[in-house]
Amino acid sequence: MVPATVMVLDTLPTTTSGKVDRDALPQPPVTEFDDASAFEEPATPTEARVAGILAGVLSLPRVGADANLFQLGGSSLQATRVVSRLNREFGVTVRVRLLYGSATVRTIAAAIDDLVAARDAAGTTDPEGGTTGAH
Repeated sequence: MVPATVMVLDTLPTTTSGKVDRDALPQPPVTEFDDASAFEEPATPTEARVAGILAGVLSLPRVGADANLFQLGGSSLQATRVVSRLNREFGVTVRVRLLYGSATVRTIAAAIDDLVAARDAAGTTDPEGGTTGAH
């Protein structure tokens, strides 16, 4: 997992027994992900569905269109959960690698729209609802 915020301290506050006093640690600064003004609503139905899936997997109240799974604190295990839900929700075969790099809700939704369009144009789906071609 990648931490959302890293702070450098000269010394760690300790208790009388020498352990780190977590209650005395300073609060991390507000990041762009915590800033409500940085939140952008999903613009399309696909973006809204993808954002809902990410929010559900990450147990967040909402996820914006420019959000990235890993910048929100997601793990590789959560990425596989997201992909599983995307595959079920949209009836296409989404690969985990789509979520890596700088993939945002917006770019994931665009890729899914492309997969759905290709599936519909080809008219070939397997009995499970996924695509039969390699995507």
